Amino acid sequence: MAVVLRQLLTEATLLGAKVRLYWMDHLLGLFVDFIYFYAILVGIRVAVPGAEIRLDAVLLMYGVMQLVLGLLLLMPQDLMGEALRGTLEHLALARGGLLRLLFLRAGVNMLFILVRTTFLFAVLLLVTGVQLQPNPWWALCLPPLLLAGLGLALFLGGLTLIFRQVGNAVSFLQFLLIPYFLSLANWQPYMAYLPIAPAAQAANLALTRKTLDQGLLLLGLVQGVLLFLLGFFLLLWIYTLVRRRGIFGRF
Repeated sequence: MAVVLRQLLTEATLLGAKVRLYWMDHLLGLFVDFIYFYAILVGIRVAVPGAEIRLDAVLLMYGVMQLVLGLLLLMPQDLMGEALRGTLEHLALARGGLLRLLFLRAGVNMLFILVRTTFLFAVLLLVTGVQLQPNPWWALCLPPLLLAGLGLALFLGGLTLIFRQVGNAVSFLQFLLIPYFLSLANWQPYMAYLPIAPAAQAANLALTRKTLDQGLLLLGLVQGVLLFLLGFFLLLWIYTLVRRRGIFGRF
């Protein structure tokens, strides 16, 4: 347990050092996200002129999108960077192995993404003047979203271990998810069966209409657990596969 805590503290220290060293890049990233939201909003108004747009729903779905996209980029970007530097095999020699180290790193990065997304969302609320009506139990909507995002990250991490360069695959998935999440601002009953959609809509209702939809929340939790398990076992299988084939450190 002491070893795990020491590794966790090391990962947190490493992340803090990266943020301090590359603070300008992080600051510009936040600015780009602000501009991105307004570009999306203008695009919607141009594409559907005269339509009634619920700004609070669009803003909420944008926040959910930022959270999930941030999570799914965790592992592939990290693994691609380690493979490029030639340090992937070194990480595998860490106490507990590569997978434990990746999970600890993912946990630290997940906390950072939560803080970053919260800050981005709070500033957008202030600038747009949107007034939320949160349910006291709205935080229950976060675990399904975190599980689903982490599951996607593990899935892409597995692909990265075997293919090394998956940047275009990640970009393709990002472009698919952007219109997907924004379409959820106009909720339809059939969307309850789409991946991540129930948890996103449950968060939307909980924060904008004081409604905690237990059915959507439960369905979102089931989906999140299934996505997490799918990503975890795929990563575990591919990790075993590349080590057995002797191509783990190949770039």
